[in-house]
This record gives sequence, C-alpha cells and structure tokens, in this order.
Amino acid sequence: MAAGKKAGALKDCMPVSQAISEARMTACAAEDAKFTEFNDAFELVVGDERLLVQYRWYDTSKTFSIQPDMNVYLIRHTVAGSIIAEEEIRFLDKT
Repeated sequence: MAAGKKAGALKDCMPVSQAISEARMTACAAEDAKFTEFNDAFELVVGDERLLVQYRWYDTSKTFSIQPDMNVYLIRHTVAGSIIAEEEIRFLDKT
C-alpha cells in the first residue's frame, strides 16, 4: 500500500513495480471486472494470506483536449478469503 501511495505522489508506476519485484510476487489473472480486460495482476501467497495487486489504465483525453492517462491500482490483502485491507490508488501520468 505504501508503494502505491508513493507511486501516486510521484505520478510514476515505478514504486509499485519495484515493490512487486522485491517481494517476488508472481503474475496471476486479474479478478475484478474493470481489471480483467488488461489482465495485469500479481499475487503473493503465504499460508492463508494473499496480497493481490491489479493494474489498469484509461485515457482521460476528450475531443480537442489531449490529457494524460489515468493509472489505477487495486491492492487487496486477504486472510482465509476474507478481505483485511483494500485500497484503490489512482493517479495521472506525468505531464
């Protein structure tokens, strides 16, 4: 969650990517409807605990108005299938 908040503050996906790499999370299928089309997700499973990080983006541009993309991370911590913590982090690409 801290890496996601840092990514939002910096407007850069690198802190989350680095945390995923350092934790040796493995690629998995995205689960939530808005994320399955992108299917960019990682998980870390230890015993009955699971940390799931899902990612997607969308274009915020309108006609005659070029805008940066919106990055969206959904981070979920579960224990025995019950959600302990969940947070969605959104931030625009650097302009």
